[in-house]
Amino acid sequence: MAATAQINSPFGVLETLLNSGSVDRAITYSNELLKSNGANPEFLVLRGRCFYLNGCTEMARKHFMEALRQDPDYSKAKDFVKLLRSLERAKEEGNKAFTSGNTVEAIECYTLALSLDPNNKQYNAVILANRAAAYMRQNEYIKALQDLNVSISYTPDYIKAYMRRANVYMQMENYERALKDYNFVKEKDPSYPEIENSIRLAHLEIKKSKRKDYYKILGVDSSASEAQIKKAYRKKALKWHPDKQNGTQEERDHAEKMFKDIGEAYGVLSDPQQKRRYDMGMDLEENEGCDPSEMFNMFFGGDPFTSSRNFNFRTRFA
Repeated sequence: MAATAQINSPFGVLETLLNSGSVDRAITYSNELLKSNGANPEFLVLRGRCFYLNGCTEMARKHFMEALRQDPDYSKAKDFVKLLRSLERAKEEGNKAFTSGNTVEAIECYTLALSLDPNNKQYNAVILANRAAAYMRQNEYIKALQDLNVSISYTPDYIKAYMRRANVYMQMENYERALKDYNFVKEKDPSYPEIENSIRLAHLEIKKSKRKDYYKILGVDSSASEAQIKKAYRKKALKWHPDKQNGTQEERDHAEKMFKDIGEAYGVLSDPQQKRRYDMGMDLEENEGCDPSEMFNMFFGGDPFTSSRNFNFRTRFA
């Protein structure tokens, strides 16, 4: 009977709301109890927990400290003050390590902070987003994505987590999902820093991803020099030249397509103006008259597979 009465008491109802995760309702209910219980240590701790679970750490601290002022020996208030100090110390040390470039230590500190109170989802959402940033610096994009997904599940309107997740998706070349997150951020905060530029970049990458990747075809980076592009073309063109194929018809057809794509890639990337337009994601003029064999002959000064003066081409280009 006594236990039932305690559960049904105002403080019991408040604690039940907190334990069930109904933080907003708990805050509203605590407001109703404040006037008649403002000096009660038990109530002050419960109300402090409301703010603590809502991410308002400073307000929570004030309530816990006031509870201790009313009753210096109240153990629950002491425990929460100690917990707050531990959380803040772990977070601050993590932020300091991250700022100094020590991502390993930052991750360790953030992981410790997460272990201190797994039930504080509002607080942990921030820590998870911070740890994700550290993982991103290590190019650990899968781990960063996992942290950000959990962070967003804890706080569905946490804009920074969405922005950071979009940046992870960009690094993972998942441009459609990145754009979706960027658009969410813009919808929630149109003035969010760099959001317009990020959306433009995502659109550009989506457009570029739907066309042939000339750099990939030649096997070079986008920062490749003119000499590296020429070298890559020479190697690929010799490998996939149709006259060098003796396999099945299917294999010869594949080689012919590869040879054509290689010539097309070199035709664009070897032309500074065309390359610049390609890198900017602009549409390129169709060059239907370009014959990959003709380009090959021009590059080598004659077809090495048929020209007697290039009989020893294998030695020359080995």
